[in-house]
Amino acid sequence: MLKRTLMPALTGAMAPRMQRRGLLSLGLATAVMIANSALGATGSDAIEPVSNIERTARTFLYREAGGERGATVKVNINPVDPRLRLQRCDHDLQASFAPGANQDGNTSVKIQCQGPVRWSLFVSAQVERFGEVVVVKRPLNRGSLVMPADIALERRETSGLQAGYFDDMATIIGMQVRRSLRPGDILTDAYLKTPLWVERGQLVQMLSETGGIRVIMSGEALEGGSAGERIRVRNNSSKRVLEGIIESPGVVRIPM
Repeated sequence: MLKRTLMPALTGAMAPRMQRRGLLSLGLATAVMIANSALGATGSDAIEPVSNIERTARTFLYREAGGERGATVKVNINPVDPRLRLQRCDHDLQASFAPGANQDGNTSVKIQCQGPVRWSLFVSAQVERFGEVVVVKRPLNRGSLVMPADIALERRETSGLQAGYFDDMATIIGMQVRRSLRPGDILTDAYLKTPLWVERGQLVQMLSETGGIRVIMSGEALEGGSAGERIRVRNNSSKRVLEGIIESPGVVRIPM
């Protein structure tokens, strides 16, 4: 039963002031009631639990970061306001990255309900991903080639790495260092390049084979290139310019 307390009539200058305060309080209460009514949640059973929203965001981020594929992933969800009153969703909540959001580090997830009442909200979170990466084991000077003794695998947080990193040492053996590196530095695409096997103006061997006969000639490289690239070379004897494929350092195979 709703109990009402009758207030004595006010007189003088205080009456209009108190009336204005009463109308303001009534307006705020009405606004809250309208907002809750618009959300369609009138009882605890009709409200989508905040824990469901947070769990959906956490599961989505864990899966996207590779946690289900064996990666070491740590997900921290910023708590959703427990006063939130959204109508319970009849279907599983849907999750996706917010437009422009990162897949790790500081990120944001869009949580959606498709029915009976459609609603969505964004949940902020932090994702840390750990894995083995290739690091420098001993100092490397600019221009040097990476050898097995120069590198090692270490477990590091990878979510903050902007450039591409390597998790397989075999893929970078023989690559050339663009700048000097110190022990502990993580090797990334930005620090490495494929070395030139032939430089412009270099004296090269021109190799040609046909019918079981192998011919080796001397020539000059008119272009520089790396393994497998096609370059022009000049035969030092005939002065003919031919195209060949770099087969190994200083060796260009001339197709017949």
